[in-house]
Amino acid sequence: MLRNLFIAISTGQNIANILPILERAQPHDRVIWLESPLASNRRWSESASTVLRQHGFIHQEHRRLDSEDIACLANSIHQLLKLYPKPAYFPIFIANGGTKLQALATYIHPELALLYSLDRPCAYEWYPKGILHTGERLTYQRHKLDLDDILQLRGM
Repeated sequence: MLRNLFIAISTGQNIANILPILERAQPHDRVIWLESPLASNRRWSESASTVLRQHGFIHQEHRRLDSEDIACLANSIHQLLKLYPKPAYFPIFIANGGTKLQALATYIHPELALLYSLDRPCAYEWYPKGILHTGERLTYQRHKLDLDDILQLRGM
């Protein structure tokens, strides 16, 4: 059975990571939270991880990055792709978390499928063949976030 491997950079704006995961994921998929030192110290991934567990996603792990630079992130992604290889896993990078410069790691790994959540309009962009190929803008259809989830994601 093919499993998606969602790779998300921890952020203080958790809803940006959660929406595309909930939209595309199945409970048997795996979510990897990459955490910068700042994100780890502030425990940004915890509420996102909790909300995902509440929605049935139990296959999650947290990996601390040594720094926030692009090379560190690219190396971490490279290691994950070796640990969770195709065809058993289909890697998907969530491009909303971290810094804008960290999103450049998708160009270092152009084979990664990419999800990017938009707020205006409320939709997401899906690049199944990677950032260098044509993607599509889709409206959210599947997720069932409620007010309690949103408040939890905001740390309330």
